[in-house]
Amino acid sequence: LFVRLQGNVPVGNRELWKRGAIAFPREPWNNRLWQLLEEEISTRQKESAFETLPEEIEEIVVSAEEEILKLDIEEEILEPGEAVVDIVEEKMPSEMSTSQPAIEDRPANVYEAVLPFILHSLEQPLEDKALAERLNVEVVRQIKDWLQTAMEEGKVIKNKSKPVTYLANQPAMEYGPRGIYEAVLPFILRNLEQPLDHKTLAERLEIKPRQTQIWLKRAVEEGKVIKNKNPVTYVANPGVNRLW
Repeated sequence: LFVRLQGNVPVGNRELWKRGAIAFPREPWNNRLWQLLEEEISTRQKESAFETLPEEIEEIVVSAEEEILKLDIEEEILEPGEAVVDIVEEKMPSEMSTSQPAIEDRPANVYEAVLPFILHSLEQPLEDKALAERLNVEVVRQIKDWLQTAMEEGKVIKNKSKPVTYLANQPAMEYGPRGIYEAVLPFILRNLEQPLDHKTLAERLEIKPRQTQIWLKRAVEEGKVIKNKNPVTYVANPGVNRLW
């Protein structure tokens, strides 16, 4: 909920702001509206985190001290601050860990995994072939499929004047992998816990068989996937980290 806090501000607006509403961007508006709104949301989230974090940390430290009192250990055995640090770290909320993305932040399918790369590349209009080349996707038909889905969702706009180009209709979200192959690889490995031929894998991932073959070849060369013969199937290398 956004509320106006500039000029003659109603009392109700200030009360809503105190209860968590977000201030509508102040004039002058020197940027796109969605960017201004995102900045206000980010600022409000940081303020909320700053207000609540000390209390949360205090509860953790108090709990840690209680745990120390329960331990029947001579004081001189402990290094100064040793037990406190160990217990506080053990009790830190799991969401503070940055080792792996949270489950809710992970893409649900291959299309969601590649969408940030598509939107980022389409900040300026591009033809489908140029987009495929920029993203290192060898099968242009695969790019066309993803573009069609993105247009149906209203995330990409198609300019029908010749040459036909595509433009992102919303900002791209930041995402960890360096490229599309790295973004798709976890889905390949998870689906290859049991041997599959490339066509079956392509059906499961909802991508073109030819593009699947290209990515499988790279994964085999990197030692992340094992290729079996007679019949030709692929299986994830059990010694390789599945990424998530």
